[in-house]
Amino acid sequence: MCKINVWFLALVLLTGSMAQAQEKDYNGGENALGIRAGGTTGITFKKFFNKKTGLELIGGYNFDNDIKNVSMTALFEKHAPLIGDRFAAFIGAGPSYVFSGSNFGASATLGFDMRLGKTPLNFQIDWMPSYYFTNGSHFSPDNGGLSIRYILNHKKLYQKE
Repeated sequence: MCKINVWFLALVLLTGSMAQAQEKDYNGGENALGIRAGGTTGITFKKFFNKKTGLELIGGYNFDNDIKNVSMTALFEKHAPLIGDRFAAFIGAGPSYVFSGSNFGASATLGFDMRLGKTPLNFQIDWMPSYYFTNGSHFSPDNGGLSIRYILNHKKLYQKE
């Protein structure tokens, strides 16, 4: 179990450092914190490194019948703006860990991300299938969710608008 935790931490740090390498292209990005309701319900934090890349961290309870327990997921996401900078489609992937029986795996995500006008609110709807390959492999396809976040640095980013 200790080795799995070390690998999970290493993957999270690697994902974060890959995203930070691109931060030089864009002077700061949004930091948003909120809740996610769905197949995994809990807390979500999203850091945009530029207009097209971000890192999302999700900690919550996974309601899949085979692996019900607390989980942690880190997703590196690529965004494609659809309507200006405030509405985008995204795709991403990253490591996932469920504390029940130390299930380690990989998650993918696909969805839409939207900022509501000039308010400090960020909404996201997504599908996040996961494949766990430790303690017997298990595919979890039914993990859709709705996230509502507060943009922590909204005033700093949008004061010129």
